[in-house]
Amino acid sequence: MGTFLFLLFVFFIVIPIIRVMITIWRARRQTRRFFDQFRNAAGAGSGSSSQTRQNDAPRQPKAKKKIDPTVGEYVAFEEIKSETTQTAGGTAGAKTYTEVEQQIVDVEWEDIKQK
Repeated sequence: MGTFLFLLFVFFIVIPIIRVMITIWRARRQTRRFFDQFRNAAGAGSGSSSQTRQNDAPRQPKAKKKIDPTVGEYVAFEEIKSETTQTAGGTAGAKTYTEVEQQIVDVEWEDIKQK
């Protein structure tokens, strides 16, 4: 009975694990070969396989930003300090004052109508 269980273990667990490992190893080897061929082909034009074509190729200018940095408004912020007072008796009788400012609206809402 032990031999039968051992054979089941080998056929259904060990052999599939080995097959998966071999498949992964082959895929990694194939990927390495592909990239090595690419590196060798890229370096063949300059005479050395260790050099890349990046040094030989002219640099293309970077794309400019679509929005001009001078477009827009500068908003200056001013920090307003408010004072709070407390009595000498501690927090039991202390009153605090918070100044609430109105919200500033600088743009009116306008719905965009489609034609």
